[in-house]
Amino acid sequence: RFGKVELTFGQNAKMADDGETVIKFNPLVAGGDEIRKNFNYSLTVKTDMNDEMATDAQEVAVTCIEKSKNNYEQASKMLQDELTKKYGGGWQVVMGEGFGMEITHDHGSLLYCYSAGQVAVLVWKCN
Repeated sequence: RFGKVELTFGQNAKMADDGETVIKFNPLVAGGDEIRKNFNYSLTVKTDMNDEMATDAQEVAVTCIEKSKNNYEQASKMLQDELTKKYGGGWQVVMGEGFGMEITHDHGSLLYCYSAGQVAVLVWKCN
């Protein structure tokens, strides 16, 4: 089964598969730089992964961001390589502080979360 998702950072994001789900989250509204001090963990916005896989992907994403010193291209590649080793190929990763996406993904492979307050992490698998 495939799902289709449209996500826009900093605005409402609507799930295209049911037309009813609206994700409202903007970490910048909560206090600018102050919010970075409050988030030492990943905040999950949307996922259809099993709990173990989602937790693993979030932990690896945080590690990759810390190791790459906020070089999101390098961190994305590191996360993609790690997910490929653990769960097979076809993983796509987008990280950053401002982007919008519309994707089609394999069911059970979507993760959309925020790490370090403002860094959005979008992970999905497609064949």
